[in-house]
Amino acid sequence: MFVEALEVMDSLPARPAHPAGWLSELCTRLEAGSPAHAAAAQIPLDWQPPVAPVAAVAATVTVTPVAGLEDVQARHPSSFAAAKRCLDALGAQPVNRSAWVDELCTRIEAGSPAEAAASHIALSWPN
Repeated sequence: MFVEALEVMDSLPARPAHPAGWLSELCTRLEAGSPAHAAAAQIPLDWQPPVAPVAAVAATVTVTPVAGLEDVQARHPSSFAAAKRCLDALGAQPVNRSAWVDELCTRIEAGSPAEAAASHIALSWPN
């Protein structure tokens, strides 16, 4: 992934303002399943990792626990709702719901659209 991301960064018409952060974000999106040039086009050249104040986020989120997925929900509070919608829309359920939803949350947080990421995770995940 890193070599591919580096090649994409080298092909840009202008250098990112923060190359290490930009490259790290591109690698994250590639690992989540995004096509290299499409992912690069979505990352502004002045991109920096976002920093959210944890106290402000925690104060505004109301969490309703989902049976059997409480651990995943606690680890991924920002992406869990979108992942749960994808899980509910599936015709067949994953063999390991918790692992499947955890992987989907990770991909969503890496920048992949929820539905696209869900379509790339086998129902037998992580096998």
